[in-house]
Amino acid sequence: MNRPVPITVSLLCSVLAFGVGCAPAPETPPIASGSEAAVVEPGDTGSLVLFRLDGDRVAYGGLPGGETLHGWSIHQTCPITDQQASEGIKDAMATALESPPKLEVDCFMPRHAIRIPDGNDSVDWLICFQCGNYRSYEGGSPEGSGNIGDSLKPVLDRYLSQCN
Repeated sequence: MNRPVPITVSLLCSVLAFGVGCAPAPETPPIASGSEAAVVEPGDTGSLVLFRLDGDRVAYGGLPGGETLHGWSIHQTCPITDQQASEGIKDAMATALESPPKLEVDCFMPRHAIRIPDGNDSVDWLICFQCGNYRSYEGGSPEGSGNIGDSLKPVLDRYLSQCN
């Protein structure tokens, strides 16, 4: 079920190849607020959206009437519209993909997600740092899964904690 990390890193690199380089995340991330900013427009390679998910509820068993991402209830949506911040998050993600956990566990209770624009669509990465696994979706369809290191968690938590 898990795809090898090189394929995943290749997919991430193809997303980054749309003219977006890598740079460290700024100390205080600029955040766009408002629900309309959560939409990622086609071809918009300078933005991305972070999500905080309810990983304790089984997929498709979320709260009735609540927003979901691939079946998991969304607690928070955080659009990142600053290109430097987006590049920093993507760089941290690439580093985490290159440093997966040594011990494989299969719980998958995602509490974080990243939506990255990819041409006319987007790639969603649902991440469970508890077990070090991710699942990716391209255009709403399952694309792959694998392992990811926990070095990305504090980066995502910092941005999510500063987002309203």
